[in-house]
Amino acid sequence: MHSPAPSTLGWRVVFVVLAAGAAWCGSSAPHGAPAAPGIKEVALPPAPVLTPQEAKQTFVMAPGIEVAAIAAEPVVQAPVMATFDEDGRLWVVEMRAYMPDVKATGEDLPTNRISVLEDRDGDGEFETSTVFLDGVTLPRAIAPSYGGALLLEPPNLYFCKDTDGDGKADVKRKLLDGFGGLENPEHAGNGVMWGLDNWHHLSQHKLEVKFDGEKIVTRPTPTHGQWGITQDDWGRLYYTPNPSPLLNDFFPKHLAVRNPYLAQVPGMGELIAKDASVWPAHATPGVNRGYMKGVLREDGTLANHTAACGPTILRSGLFGEEWRGNALVCEPAGNLIKRLILREKDGLPEAVNAYEGRELLASTDERFRPVWATNGPDGCVYVCDMYRGVIQHKMFLTEYLEKHAKARKLETPLNMGRIWRISPPGFKPHAMPRLSVLSNDLLVELLSHPDGWQRDTAQRLLVERRAVGAAGALRTMLQASPDWKARLHALWTLEGLGLLTGDDLIVAARSGERPLQAAALQLSEQPVRLGESAEYRRVVRGALGGTNDMPLVLMLAATARDGDSSTTGGAESMLLKRGGNKYVRAAALSTLTDASANVSMLGSMLANASWPKSAADRAVLTDLLRCVFRAPAATRLRGVELLAPILDQNDSRAEAVIACLADATGIEGERAKPIGLSGEPAQWLAAAAGKGDQAKRMASMAEYFDWPNRPPAKRAKAARSLTVGEQAMFEKGAAIFAKCAVCHQETGQGSPGQAPPLAASKIVLGNPEAPIKIVLHGLEGEYPFGDITYRGSMPGSQLETDEQIAAVLTYIRRAWDNTGDPVDTATVSRVRTETRGRNKPWTREEIGYGK
Repeated sequence: MHSPAPSTLGWRVVFVVLAAGAAWCGSSAPHGAPAAPGIKEVALPPAPVLTPQEAKQTFVMAPGIEVAAIAAEPVVQAPVMATFDEDGRLWVVEMRAYMPDVKATGEDLPTNRISVLEDRDGDGEFETSTVFLDGVTLPRAIAPSYGGALLLEPPNLYFCKDTDGDGKADVKRKLLDGFGGLENPEHAGNGVMWGLDNWHHLSQHKLEVKFDGEKIVTRPTPTHGQWGITQDDWGRLYYTPNPSPLLNDFFPKHLAVRNPYLAQVPGMGELIAKDASVWPAHATPGVNRGYMKGVLREDGTLANHTAACGPTILRSGLFGEEWRGNALVCEPAGNLIKRLILREKDGLPEAVNAYEGRELLASTDERFRPVWATNGPDGCVYVCDMYRGVIQHKMFLTEYLEKHAKARKLETPLNMGRIWRISPPGFKPHAMPRLSVLSNDLLVELLSHPDGWQRDTAQRLLVERRAVGAAGALRTMLQASPDWKARLHALWTLEGLGLLTGDDLIVAARSGERPLQAAALQLSEQPVRLGESAEYRRVVRGALGGTNDMPLVLMLAATARDGDSSTTGGAESMLLKRGGNKYVRAAALSTLTDASANVSMLGSMLANASWPKSAADRAVLTDLLRCVFRAPAATRLRGVELLAPILDQNDSRAEAVIACLADATGIEGERAKPIGLSGEPAQWLAAAAGKGDQAKRMASMAEYFDWPNRPPAKRAKAARSLTVGEQAMFEKGAAIFAKCAVCHQETGQGSPGQAPPLAASKIVLGNPEAPIKIVLHGLEGEYPFGDITYRGSMPGSQLETDEQIAAVLTYIRRAWDNTGDPVDTATVSRVRTETRGRNKPWTREEIGYGK
């Protein structure tokens, strides 16, 4: 971007749009984009710094809302996250050190803070601010808890508390480490949201936590999400990773990671908002890849989400019942906030845009940067606006956007910020509630409040107070309340107090209310007090075993155990009856928690002489074999020997079974690799010595089996060893990959709904030119991998040298049992030269991996 001379355009800046759709600014495009004829000019107005009053005048709003600033600089500066405590005080995370300039100079300085804002006179303006904690380094989340707060300040999670009444923390106790966010603030754990299940949930982190005021326990989870996390009235979790407007977990995410050999779990981080289009109120060339075709429309406006973040599910009736359960999603790159309507499709959540060709709120001010939305005690929605010119972090900042920011003078000022309140027209502010002074009996009553914030906060306080004396009132509510939401909170409050009985779960299972029934199934997976029914689990599952309601089917599958019968939804029966559904299949397979469980399930299912016979059966067998052959060598041997009799005896299932094995292991593919076994597969070898095509095929496969002391002449050729120089490149690539692992994971298995696996990837292991092109220019569009289709856009990397690209590709082609040849620097340089001038990501069809 360049600034034209004042004599020709005054203070306007011209954004140049190619007729073909690509865009750039200045005399030459970044990354060597070529000039093209047929351009048109879109005049950009200046981007002055506006006061909150002036900024409000730039808002273009849908009917049914009004917006007010409840706090602004200098009271709040660079707010990135906010949440209310039990007394209506707003806790704000102020990331003041974020991107001081385009090089992030000094970003790691401890100049950030946590502030607590109060509206003491009830006029709607939060006029009182107390710095609870100062001198913090890149804080990412705050969560009121036990009279203090959980603070996520990488690399640690702390409990902080004010013990002397001055409003400032004088206790800061480390609870847990292992959090990212110092090098790469865009891709690291955040959220720390208290959930309906009494756990604190995080976005983009591998754990979630439960805190009892003294100690913390954790449980593993997938790592999907990006900035922000929210829950609905069921307690289901939602996320917004940049190009994807809204993701949802179809069953609790901690249940998805129990099977260490199940690499992909459909239903985790599932994209439920398929239409990612956005409608800014002005031309928005200042997006990171605005020069790429399709990122901007011909009028210069952002076409689709690129920075979706900070979602909230509206759980208040203040706006009218038609708004309840809607999702609000921030899009700071487009200077707007989207409203999505949640509905059901085939029993599962689906989100659609509330408006066509417009947004809930959009601004013509380029510095309006909404990054977080949260429900308030008054039923309104509160939005954190960083109010700054540059929000893209240096790790992903393109030359194009850097030039744009400099030309538009967007690098400064820093440390501004606003908190906006979105309310219905005519809303009259009033004093915020003070739940901390309420008795336990009154808190139990609040569990039936129509607004989610009130119910959540009352439940949290009852659990924190260890209000065991409320058990009677809670059970009365569970059994008799006409409102399923109140009954659901009563159930989870009993769980949080350690008072839950099997009888409580039976009441919930027989309630006829789907959210209660789903919770009963989830809770039946963990030990509870028995109450009067020692067989509560059988009764709960028996009450729901015949359901066709998909959320309940998934919960049945995900909570199955050994010994569950077909009538109570055992894992094997779920796979036999509903294995054609990829979500049910993944949920059921997730219950197999070790290698023995996986191979035992394989043996049990193959013992049925009529299985597999359908396409659904073959899908189950393929996924189960993938798990078995990712397991240790002893388990693989058991798997091979289970298959051998079926193939040897010319069983009618033989052709289907061997095809599933080939699909699951890639043993007949171009990149087939040795499969280590703990011993000689005697039955398999005996069958392979026979006559006929089946035996010949088994003999060919046997060449790839490897076990101790097997004669080398009988082995298939393994991937060649790396030279000393190639090994050095591999090790260098491993260090570089640490940044890629935020999305693709250290295991190479990717992130659900966001980043596809690199382990066993055809693109990774094929012609090295394809991954080189992706690293140089990115990849966009749909990319199916197994049962999951990934959508979105991966940008080209910011690696500076061809040697770095060669190193990281050498690493990913040899890590995780991949067998690809190393990549040399000369090949990267050649591909770079051949593709010079490309200014958009590749599609998989373009790089030779189409349908």
